[in-house]
Amino acid sequence: MNRFCGIGKLPLTQKIVLAGLLTALATILQKILAINYLVALPFFRISFGAPAIIVFASIFLGPFYGAAVGAFSDILGYFIFDMSSFAYMPQITLIYLLLGFSGYFVYVLINKITNERLIFITEIGFLLLSLLGVSAYLIFVYECDLLAKILIPIGLFVLLTILVVFQIIFNKKEGKLYAPINLSFTYLILDVFVLVLFGSLMKAWAFSADLASLGSLYVTILITQCFVMIFNVVFSTILLSTFFRLTKKYMR
Repeated sequence: MNRFCGIGKLPLTQKIVLAGLLTALATILQKILAINYLVALPFFRISFGAPAIIVFASIFLGPFYGAAVGAFSDILGYFIFDMSSFAYMPQITLIYLLLGFSGYFVYVLINKITNERLIFITEIGFLLLSLLGVSAYLIFVYECDLLAKILIPIGLFVLLTILVVFQIIFNKKEGKLYAPINLSFTYLILDVFVLVLFGSLMKAWAFSADLASLGSLYVTILITQCFVMIFNVVFSTILLSTFFRLTKKYMR
């Protein structure tokens, strides 16, 4: 694969047009078809596919296109569709810029690993530990209805089951470049380091009133992002696998 050019074999004009379309789609999914800025949790966001589109842009078109799609989808989403009363925060844009830029490199690195069973066990094991941690926090620490304490962990476990079944069924049917296990593990790495660890820090910086409250807010956001991560990994794996199957004839 040619460094920085992505795996898509498209001419420059088509790459630019596709990047624009992906930016528009990510913007809509991130701001309109999403759960954004709850009153109690202003940093909470569940987007039905926007992170996956940004990662796909990075892998297929290249890291600079991915960075542009990530950054402009957040900027346009704020200035056109945002309904919150918050001021524009460049820290949030930086999260999605980094997600788009790093997606290609993580994908290339993961594809160098030949032991798919190791990838699968590592991914599912990590997600199960995350599920246990989120469930424990929800049950023993967070104040909410008893029904929520029961249904949310069950719902997350169902999502993980869907992920396992999807990977088992479809992984053998696809080539290595777009195998669901590789795509899923790529997205998991990106979500953990960019959206959870780095993203939580940027959101804590943006929403904290002072330096003293930064640490405690970071921990709170981190736990919330772990919940969102489980949903994102499942949804993004299915979406990325679909995009790659649809575009595999245009890959290098």
